[in-house]
Amino acid sequence: MKLPLVNNRQFGLASAQGGVQLNVIIAIVFATVLAGLIWYFDQSDPGFHRQALKKMATRLQHNAGYAHWQWQSEKQPPRIMMVHYDAQDREKSRRPLAMASFGYPRVADEDDACDTLWLQLLDEPMEVEGFRVKGRYVRGDLENGEAVNAYCRFSISSGDRFDYIIRTGKIDW
Repeated sequence: MKLPLVNNRQFGLASAQGGVQLNVIIAIVFATVLAGLIWYFDQSDPGFHRQALKKMATRLQHNAGYAHWQWQSEKQPPRIMMVHYDAQDREKSRRPLAMASFGYPRVADEDDACDTLWLQLLDEPMEVEGFRVKGRYVRGDLENGEAVNAYCRFSISSGDRFDYIIRTGKIDW
């Protein structure tokens, strides 16, 4: 019985082609698993930037409320002195704050007025976790020439935003 001769070059070429196919399959599986992990962790992210923005919104509302009560206790003057403190309870800055007739900080009818409000109430740059915060004034309806439901919309580029209702000093998500 005579065994057929095997051409070693042909055998080597076939095993090389099988190795390339195996490498391609491994690369595709690896890329699929990696893409799945990225998607999973992106979806399960608790919204880190949203939480940081929410913290600033809460501080803005708190400080507006503080300004309101200070305005009432000082017998409703046209301006109050807003004092800011650092983490060690040392005075950081003082800013005069113009108050509206309804007892909350006055906001002019212009876009940069919301930026000014942020700086007056928070005494911090308009930035949240490396993202620039953009303030935009939205006038709303007018009654007797006065905007009754005007608000400042603060947003970051990731899409998160909140509205500061000027007449009430409250935050709306």
